[in-house]
Amino acid sequence: ITRPSMMLFLPLALVVVIASRWRSTLRFRLAAVVVFVVAWMAVVSPITLRNAIMSETPVLITSGQARTFVIHNLPVNDPKYLSSFEDSLGSAARILAWMLVEHPVESLANYGTKVGFSLGMVHWMGTGTVHPELMLTSVMYFVGIVLLPALRSRPAWPMHAFIATHLATMILSMPSNYGYRMLLPMFLWMSMVAGAAAWTLVRKAAGVARRDALETTA
Repeated sequence: ITRPSMMLFLPLALVVVIASRWRSTLRFRLAAVVVFVVAWMAVVSPITLRNAIMSETPVLITSGQARTFVIHNLPVNDPKYLSSFEDSLGSAARILAWMLVEHPVESLANYGTKVGFSLGMVHWMGTGTVHPELMLTSVMYFVGIVLLPALRSRPAWPMHAFIATHLATMILSMPSNYGYRMLLPMFLWMSMVAGAAAWTLVRKAAGVARRDALETTA
């Protein structure tokens, strides 16, 4: 609720729900989707109700988020983009695509800087602080996905979907506004994967060393 852009997680989560019930009947898969959406909206609905009562407008969570997506991703100082905004997520998506088409280099450079910031290169956005622990965790997260089959299995998909969604919200917004603490929710899960990957590498190294020692002794 305090980070409305995390609603992007909903479609990704529905993919996982459907995939996890793929061998079931169509009716069962649809029922699983309905149950998930109802549970999700049960959390959001008090805010929607509050908005309807206070402002007489049935706003889901907030109406100001879409505009910030445009403001924080302007590739050049051209007023035509903001003046074309129609106060909706659909309008923001169209303008983001428009800016990407007209200014691909500047837009991609902006996105790349935000991704780098979100994965530990906090100094890329002018904070002057290097966080090697975040960078190492990010690297080991991707190493873990490659090394460990369990991290590529369907039970792990919600975790990866959450991380991907959180990273997308960082790209849409301006993560440096509040410092690196905005990144910590996804690093909770990334640290677990990184730890598993590091432990796997240690065990492999220990196994190689033990095997070499046995061969030397023999």
